[in-house]
Amino acid sequence: CFYSTCLKLEGSEDAMECKNCELRQRQYYCENCLRNHLCEFRLQTRHFSWDKNEHIARASRAFKSIESGRLLRAEIA
Repeated sequence: CFYSTCLKLEGSEDAMECKNCELRQRQYYCENCLRNHLCEFRLQTRHFSWDKNEHIARASRAFKSIESGRLLRAEIA
């Protein structure tokens, strides 16, 4: 699985092993550094996705608690 590879790379100490990729004005990454950057990006995206899903679930639960009152007021209006 690709994500398991990313998880193994996440804890590695040599995330930026080449001096060229450490430079601020870099235009290109070496293969290893690019792989590390992509893994970090995917892990971060997955984390944000989980957070988003949790917020949506909380909002849905909050709306369910007031849904009956809203439907009653809508029928009256």
